[in-house]
Amino acid sequence: MVVAGINIQQLFILKEISVWWLLPIFLSWLFIFLSKIKISFIHIILGYFSLNYIGILVYSYSYNFFYPTYIFAIGMVVYSLSIMVISYLGKYYKYNFPANNILITNRKNTYMLSILLGFLVIFLISSLLFIKGGIPLFSPDANEKRFTIANGAGLFARMLKFGLTFSLILIAVYFYTFKNSNKKIKYLYFFSIVITITYFIFLGNKGALLGVFIILFVIYTTFYESPKRFTKNLLFLTVFLIMSFIAAIFIASKILSISLEESFWLIMYRATVMAGMGFFQMVHDFVPVKGFQYGLGHLNGFYDLLATFRIMPRGEHTFLGLELSYFMAGLPVDTSIFVYPITITIFADFYYEFGLIGIVAGSILFAYFSLWIYKQVKTSKNLFTKSFFLYLQVFAISVASKGSIMGCINNELISTLVAFCIYIIIYQLLKKIRKEPYRL
Repeated sequence: MVVAGINIQQLFILKEISVWWLLPIFLSWLFIFLSKIKISFIHIILGYFSLNYIGILVYSYSYNFFYPTYIFAIGMVVYSLSIMVISYLGKYYKYNFPANNILITNRKNTYMLSILLGFLVIFLISSLLFIKGGIPLFSPDANEKRFTIANGAGLFARMLKFGLTFSLILIAVYFYTFKNSNKKIKYLYFFSIVITITYFIFLGNKGALLGVFIILFVIYTTFYESPKRFTKNLLFLTVFLIMSFIAAIFIASKILSISLEESFWLIMYRATVMAGMGFFQMVHDFVPVKGFQYGLGHLNGFYDLLATFRIMPRGEHTFLGLELSYFMAGLPVDTSIFVYPITITIFADFYYEFGLIGIVAGSILFAYFSLWIYKQVKTSKNLFTKSFFLYLQVFAISVASKGSIMGCINNELISTLVAFCIYIIIYQLLKKIRKEPYRL
């Protein structure tokens, strides 16, 4: 069955799969539930892992090669089990309280001014991307241009994708902390949401647009207070997601001129099979040729990071997901031919280095990192540090779902640090102007 040029016949293999294959998903969610950690970014990470697992399982049935499914299941279960064990040992479930506990309230006006000026600076830098390169959404090759528009406009592109994202998080933290004493902040919060969504639509990046809704969900679950109110809002969110999914089916059906059933299966295919493709290719094709790297596999990604800062020429160095894409296309990395990067998940990074041992050890470390930033968001008492740790939760979702750790650090974390520094510089300057005592 071919829909919109994509053969989705693989997905129908699910009808033949035994329900026992879903046991790793059930165990993973059970361990997360028993960890007593309230709904957070960790649940979103596990949701991505579950969809990836289904996609990998479909590929395994197609190729009659189940090893990728087994080791991905091990990684997913070990991650969830580690969350439960570490949560109990470190009593991380004690940090389930709302995160609006910033104590430096006598500085809220300086915070507000620095947010306004910083947002204005980042908004103007982001706007220059469209002035310089045009709006990808209105381009005839929009799907390719959303990747290539950054060529020659790196700072502008990164401030749009990650500077605006951090600004949205920063404004949200201020809103939830001071909303009772500053009623007007809700307008800035709403405006920042509209601007971020609008610019991502212009960019033509569906993943980034989905990321905005994930960010809003992470923010809300971090700050909600009343369990009864949260239950109502969670019910509303569930209904909203279902309605959005139905709307996406109708929109895809209309745009692609396909039936509603074909539209449904196409969306399910993209969310599962295409999401799991990268990990399967890493295990089935890439590693058998390249071999395990034993800690050196991400050097190319590190060299790509150095090339970003012009410390060394880019040459044939790139991050793992794009390297896999070139490999599967039979092309050298330094070719001028454009290829789309492949989503591989964080387990592919672990497997590329040390195989199954890497997946087990990496899953445990990633679980600890997840709980550590969960705690830091709840205990940090400064606007900027709390916002940055909240961003790290979003970053953890990105790394877990997309993989290519060095690529995510290079493209996302470094760019966000630039935005973070812009706000800190503006804040420190305003403190001196307002003659406040030195304290971050």
